[in-house]
Amino acid sequence: MEKIGERQKRSDKKQDCKPFISLSFYSSLANVSRLTERPIKDVGETILLQGLNNLTMLEHFENHFVFDYWHGETVFLGRKHTNGQHRLVRTGEMRRLNLRFSQDVYLQLKKFAYALDRSIANTASQLLEVTFFSSNAVHHYVETHIVRHLNHEQRAQLQELLHYINAHHPHVDQSITVYGLLEWIDHVKRGAGDLKGAIRQFLEKYYS
Repeated sequence: MEKIGERQKRSDKKQDCKPFISLSFYSSLANVSRLTERPIKDVGETILLQGLNNLTMLEHFENHFVFDYWHGETVFLGRKHTNGQHRLVRTGEMRRLNLRFSQDVYLQLKKFAYALDRSIANTASQLLEVTFFSSNAVHHYVETHIVRHLNHEQRAQLQELLHYINAHHPHVDQSITVYGLLEWIDHVKRGAGDLKGAIRQFLEKYYS
């Protein structure tokens, strides 16, 4: 029974998570934030959530589980003991990233951290970095917040330009992504307003 005067907890209340990440990685997140004109916390939260729900990303940690971890019908078997090799010590200059998750997502992250025998913040830092650099999460984020806001013709032109660049790229094993192309356009058209406007101007000039 709820006591009189006791404040009832909201079921949708967000839970704070404040991992430390390297300055270089923070700069990468900030660049996506600037290009997409979205808060850096939104970039971090969205990409981390994609990693937490991506079996391929979780497999990067399969040799570090101390306790069993279930992801859907897949179980990562823990080694049932803790020792120094499971502890991750970060070196170099770090910066705190302020993230907030729903109770359900935070509980999922907490279970993942427990299985690794690491703190939630440390786990969030590692999963976020792995997902950022080892998946197409950034590509999807850029697609959602930039490319989808272009009209059909502009999207087609952007894809055609990307295909042409990669077809003539000297390093076949280093394909240019949409994110990489937009970074380049942003650099060339710096000062021309928002990135969407810069893309439109660039495509108009390129296809004129």
